Amino acid sequence: MNKLLNLYTYLAALILSPLTAYLWWAEYKNLSAMLNAWLIPILWAYIVPRIGPNICKVWEIKSRFNLGRFRIHHGFVFGSATSLFAWLVHQQPAHNLLDIFTTSLILCSVIGFWNILYDILAIKAAILFVYNQPWAANKTAEAIVLDYAP
Repeated sequence: MNKLLNLYTYLAALILSPLTAYLWWAEYKNLSAMLNAWLIPILWAYIVPRIGPNICKVWEIKSRFNLGRFRIHHGFVFGSATSLFAWLVHQQPAHNLLDIFTTSLILCSVIGFWNILYDILAIKAAILFVYNQPWAANKTAEAIVLDYAP
C-alpha cells in the first residue's frame, strides 16, 4: 500500500493536473474561468498545508521532496484531485441559492469522503503523521482521522 500511495502522489501531480486543466478549459473555453476552477484548488492545497504542518506543527507528510513538513508537489496532488471532483459533480450553472447549496453539499461530501479514506491509508502507510490526542494515546489510524476529519 505504501508504494501505491507514494506512486499516486507523483501520478496525480503529473496526470491529474493537466487533465483537470484540459477538462475545465473544455468546459469554459475561457482562460479566466478555467484558471478559477483549476488553479484556486491547487493554490489552496499549498496555502493550508503551509499553516498546518509548518506553522502549527499539527501534522506532517513524509516524502522524498518536502517543503518543510509537506510535499513540494502537495498542491498539485490534492488541488488537482479537488479540481477533478468539482468537475465531476458540477452539472449546469447555478440559477439560485438552492443550486449553489446542493452542488456545494455534494462536492464537500465527495471531497470529505475521499480525504478521510486517503488520510487513514496514509497514516497506516507511515506517510502522514497527525499529532492529536488519539495519536498521543496510540489509537488507530481511524480514530486519529475521525478526531479531526468530520
